[in-house]
Amino acid sequence: RMLRAIRFTASLDFTLDPATAEAIAVHAEEISVVSAERIADEWRRMLAESLERAIFRAGDALIVAGHADRATIIQRYDIDAGRTHVVPNYVDTSLFRLMPEVPRESRRVITVGRLEEQKNTESLIEALKELPGVKLSIVGDGSLRADLEKRVSKYNLNVEFLGAVPHEELPRLLNRAELFILPSHYEGNPKALFEAMACGLPVIGTRVPGIQQVLIHEETGFLCGTTPSDIRAALREMLERSELRERVSSRGLAYAQEHFSLTRIAQQELAVLTTLS
Repeated sequence: RMLRAIRFTASLDFTLDPATAEAIAVHAEEISVVSAERIADEWRRMLAESLERAIFRAGDALIVAGHADRATIIQRYDIDAGRTHVVPNYVDTSLFRLMPEVPRESRRVITVGRLEEQKNTESLIEALKELPGVKLSIVGDGSLRADLEKRVSKYNLNVEFLGAVPHEELPRLLNRAELFILPSHYEGNPKALFEAMACGLPVIGTRVPGIQQVLIHEETGFLCGTTPSDIRAALREMLERSELRERVSSRGLAYAQEHFSLTRIAQQELAVLTTLS
């Protein structure tokens, strides 16, 4: 009833649920509809493909977070490429920022993400076996946590499992680390990586879709393979080369502030809406 009473000129939707479908059905011929595809892979698989296809085709435009996602959706749903727009995830740069008052802890590495196969945390832990003195903080939870904890205990590694951390506490944890790593097998548009960059943290990411489109090797980040030996080599080089860390830190910070701030992303989304009005 409320949807019928309100006369929208445009709608920007971030979810695929019955309410979204109803809103589109009510106003499809009256307003411009923009769907923003920002749903994690595991949730996407739970949704009916037919509902996705109907919503994506009904909208006047579709915003996706990354180029890899754009290519997949265009092919899967036969959507006109001209109606799709790439707008990355934003970072709250007032929260995720460099904190000079927080001392960096030498040889502390941090990773943020769900403890699932995609994130490849197992290979990261395996990589630490031959890196004495390295301390790892793992932020996130998931079905693999118990197995990963057993590996850490077996190898007697210096690893802390912090579980799910309130978002407002994450910037301080990032700022106390010397290095961030995202060892994933694949990514869409990894917000955790962008948040680390916004905190001035030098970052390592794997050469996979969603990461290699963002990081410029030895400029805004350091790229490596997904195997334990690849990850170990990347960690060793970054930890031993202070000038490389400083360069990656400063250029990554500048890149994050320029490309991922809320103001920048809002401007990009507004530009899409403006073309439809």
